[in-house]
Amino acid sequence: SQEAAVLVLSDKDFLSKTRKLIKKEHTFLKNSISKLNGFSCLDSSTNFILIKTRTKSKTLQKKLLKKNILIRDCSTFRGLDKSYIRIAIKTHKENAKLVAALEELQ
Repeated sequence: SQEAAVLVLSDKDFLSKTRKLIKKEHTFLKNSISKLNGFSCLDSSTNFILIKTRTKSKTLQKKLLKKNILIRDCSTFRGLDKSYIRIAIKTHKENAKLVAALEELQ
């Protein structure tokens, strides 16, 4: 597996395409979720987005899990409370599914 990691990291074209995809989907998610009532995205330059929500994070996590969508409840993170969740940047199809699910729950 280390050899595979070295190979992937040395493939500059793959890395460039992956970075562009993550940036594009990050922008899509942040813009889409920020338009929803009760959700506020925090700035990030990672492949995760931290979101402040009016719905308790555990409640939101359970509701999304019923739709086969996993999010991270951040209530146990130092400095955060039950109003924070974290989402990962995925494929456009998966990201659109998350946005649609959040629209239903707002």
